[in-house]
Amino acid sequence: MNEGATNTMELAIVTPAKALSSTTPAEAQEEATNLWEQYEALKTGITQKAFDFVTVCRINQGGVLLALVEKFGRKAMLSFCENIGISQRSADNYINLVKNPNRDLLQRLSLTTAYKTMKMLDDGTLSVEKNVLKFEDGREVDLSAGVDTGVLTELLISHQKLQKKVAAHQNQMNELDAKRTKEVNETNQQNLELEKKLRALVTKSEEALNAQINTAIDLASEVGILLVRIAGDDWELDAEQHRRIRLQCVEYLQTVCMNVVYAFNEKYGEDYQEPIFIPEMLAKMEKEKAEKKAAAETTEG
Repeated sequence: MNEGATNTMELAIVTPAKALSSTTPAEAQEEATNLWEQYEALKTGITQKAFDFVTVCRINQGGVLLALVEKFGRKAMLSFCENIGISQRSADNYINLVKNPNRDLLQRLSLTTAYKTMKMLDDGTLSVEKNVLKFEDGREVDLSAGVDTGVLTELLISHQKLQKKVAAHQNQMNELDAKRTKEVNETNQQNLELEKKLRALVTKSEEALNAQINTAIDLASEVGILLVRIAGDDWELDAEQHRRIRLQCVEYLQTVCMNVVYAFNEKYGEDYQEPIFIPEMLAKMEKEKAEKKAAAETTEG
């Protein structure tokens, strides 16, 4: 082996310690810069390749990420997406897109339109028959001959806005119905409380009235006993005795009536007027007595 070859081999197998000892600080800094640029270029190339592989071909988007999840786990998949600049939400959308049973149709749409369509397919407001999208309000979009995705996106957005308005209207109706139900329940409760109070007042009034009626019945029974003495057992009494008993009945009836009036005054606080038929009756009886006496004296004379 010649001397030149020997020198080349020595340079090729130089140890790190020897390299450091034979390199100046400026040379070391330059070498480090070169190595770092090569590393960045290599890393950027790998990252760009991975990004292109995932994002350029829509068929591969969800498939690749789903394969990463199945083989290495979700955490590794998210780390991979973070390194190549794909958000977690986008990654989940890619996976959901490839797992959707209508993925062949959805692949024809832009990503934004595809995601909107996928959501409506999931909630039942949109259905697919062959290459035709059918909305729940009867509108249809045929994708067999291609479609202006801008128009389709606008259609999807308008349909979603309509759904939101319907939902808001339904919520408003539910709130109004709940408010009306609450007001009806409150009114019913007030009516029940008022009815309860009225029943209590009626019961109280009936008890007081029944008590007065019972008192009047008892007193009238005692008056009846006196009347029996006049017409029954004591029929042999003379005229003067009958007159006295009749006066006693009248006086007792007057006492009964006044007791009832006083009881009502005390109970209800009303200003009842004193009955006038009792004094008139007494006056009439005294007048008849005087007339009979005068007639008798005239006859005797």
